[in-house]
Amino acid sequence: MTGAVSERIRLIGVVFIEIPAPGIETTVRRLQDAGIRMMLVYSSRGEECLSGGYGRTVLTVRSSRKDRRTMFQTAVREARRLNKTHILVCDPENVMSPADFERLSNHTKNHPDAVIIGHRKSPADYLPASQRIRRWGATFLFRLQTGVHLDDPGCPVRVYPLWVFDCLKIRRRCVGLDAEILVKAAWAGIPIRQVSLETPFGITHEGKTFGPGLGQKIAGAALHIHWIMRSITPIPHRKVVDDEKRQGQKVSIWHPLQSIRALLTENLTPVKLAWAVALGVFLGTLPLVALHTVTILLAAGFFRLNKAAALAASQLCMPPVVPALCIEAGFFMRHGYFLTELSVNTLGHQALERIWEWLLGALLLAPVLSLLLGGLAYGLGQMARPGK
Repeated sequence: MTGAVSERIRLIGVVFIEIPAPGIETTVRRLQDAGIRMMLVYSSRGEECLSGGYGRTVLTVRSSRKDRRTMFQTAVREARRLNKTHILVCDPENVMSPADFERLSNHTKNHPDAVIIGHRKSPADYLPASQRIRRWGATFLFRLQTGVHLDDPGCPVRVYPLWVFDCLKIRRRCVGLDAEILVKAAWAGIPIRQVSLETPFGITHEGKTFGPGLGQKIAGAALHIHWIMRSITPIPHRKVVDDEKRQGQKVSIWHPLQSIRALLTENLTPVKLAWAVALGVFLGTLPLVALHTVTILLAAGFFRLNKAAALAASQLCMPPVVPALCIEAGFFMRHGYFLTELSVNTLGHQALERIWEWLLGALLLAPVLSLLLGGLAYGLGQMARPGK
């Protein structure tokens, strides 16, 4: 693995003070009680909340600029100067318990090459519906962009191996920087693990909820759209974790055994191949006019299925055969007899009715076709497995 760390973990806690944070003294005290050395990286706006009486276990470093990327770079540089291997990024507004620090430290020792992210509890008795929706949305978007499921991808409590920052190209300065690190780490193949925390979700030391402003929400939405579109482009992501060598053979429905054999050499099991084919056929049967490719790529990425196999299988549902069967089935469901007249009136003036019948028929035929072709792909995959 590129940049793997040594067996001995040397961890330092980091808190970024971008604005005055009244809860910083409690956070510092909790880290000191846990036996973790701490670094406070502050900007000109956050300097006023530093008391200076933290002792030798706390290092205060002023960032040359007040944007978050510069503060990150400052923290990484100082951590390396201190011969540390990992940084534990804490939230100055959320008071963490000593048990949380112990869990994060132990998990880092067990998984030294992984990015560790916290999973904050969220009892429904104090968490507003808007916060629950935002948390669910963050989980959905992160899985859509990377195929990785995290219960709390927005948690600011994280442990980063320092070598990660040598491999990732981080472009954001303020809004979306933490999300960018996580998304690009997943794209690069860096393992991401989550640890349950006792710290409540979205609750500060004063018991108040907090969230981004309107401008940050708009910028964040634009970033997420950009990452979603990047995730479905045919340009592969740069991997920093060594994978098995891929054959790179072309996948085509006209050479099924050759294509399946090529896919199975890419660490793809017959079961995953069957699911990818079933997904491609199911979505390919639906009347997603001009949206089939994008939808299949997003769905395959969400479920971590092979995109090439799903796209190739969807070609079996191209017009005219499968759409015609769906329209006939939908027409029969509506009228009790099959459509036999092909004219400008039935296919032109009544086009919206045919699309509605296509949808009705697809709801019936899509599960059947996906089950049949997925089962066929599984059988062919068993036959074409390397070594057989």
